[in-house]
Amino acid sequence: MQGNSCFLIIDTPTVHRHVARKKCQQFGGDLAKITSAIENQFIFDLLRKQNTITLYGVWLGLHRKADTKFYWADDTPLTGYTAWGATEPSSLNEKCGHMIGYGQRGGKWNDISCTFPAAFHPSTAPVILCQKECNLPNILGN
Repeated sequence: MQGNSCFLIIDTPTVHRHVARKKCQQFGGDLAKITSAIENQFIFDLLRKQNTITLYGVWLGLHRKADTKFYWADDTPLTGYTAWGATEPSSLNEKCGHMIGYGQRGGKWNDISCTFPAAFHPSTAPVILCQKECNLPNILGN
């Protein structure tokens, strides 16, 4: 849990972003929306604790619309905080976003095709990062 959000990583490399999103929706959430450096670090730390960590990390809720701008899965525009890598986003043809799983750019965002490129092995595809609002009871009684 981070803030009012609960996060779930489904530790399975997933070639198609729409499949990852559908899986999150089955759990009552959606692909993650990251709005602060603290949240980004929390998610990166969570990712590094998984059994399966691919270079391509996790799918994020980022997608590029016809206006060439990025939006989150809930259709809010990407404004304010970002964690793009130094040369990212790099191509208008890459319409989805993911967080890099390790290496020098670990924790940074990258734009990528919404279907993981066939030239790469499917086992290196991003895993699924789901987010939903937590409705935990107030245990302090406040």
